[in-house]
Amino acid sequence: MQDNLDLKSAAGSLHDRFARLDPERRAYMLQTLAVHLRNAGQYRRLYALIDKPWMELKREQTASHRAFAQDVEVALQAAEAEQPPQVVQEVRCSLIYATLGKLATNCPPVALAVLAYVGQVEAARGLAALMQDRARQVEAYLEMAAALGAGAHAAAAQSMLSELPALARSIEDPSTRSASLTRVSYAFAEQGGLQQA
Repeated sequence: MQDNLDLKSAAGSLHDRFARLDPERRAYMLQTLAVHLRNAGQYRRLYALIDKPWMELKREQTASHRAFAQDVEVALQAAEAEQPPQVVQEVRCSLIYATLGKLATNCPPVALAVLAYVGQVEAARGLAALMQDRARQVEAYLEMAAALGAGAHAAAAQSMLSELPALARSIEDPSTRSASLTRVSYAFAEQGGLQQA
């Protein structure tokens, strides 16, 4: 019980300090705090950081859960590396990461395309990166690239498409992999990247 109170107290202290920082330091803290805590061996503070307010802060600043998921990965690695391993934190972080992935996977690819089309490209990419189903990820990136191409952002569409062959090849099921690679080839042809197709 006391450990739980200590973790909440540490988290509150971090969030209070964050609110008082200037924007430049706030951005730096958001990007690096989890890694700094891990590297400094401040594991209890790192585990306390992985909470809903921190997730919401990171989402507000980055428009995606991707950055928070990276912090969860840092905490998970720390929990595994501790001697003895912090099994409770491993399970907790794994559940949080799986939940973020499930939420992203359930997001319709066309919704990500709309986000990209209205200029929220990084938010859309962040959600797509968290998707747990590779075929659905490919579908999401294809939809986003098509939306960007339709919105006169051909360079951004080409950049997004350039990542897809490797992603499609990582699909385990041969039939699904083949279908995805075919769709990627067609998308390159439509965007004018015939040499890539």
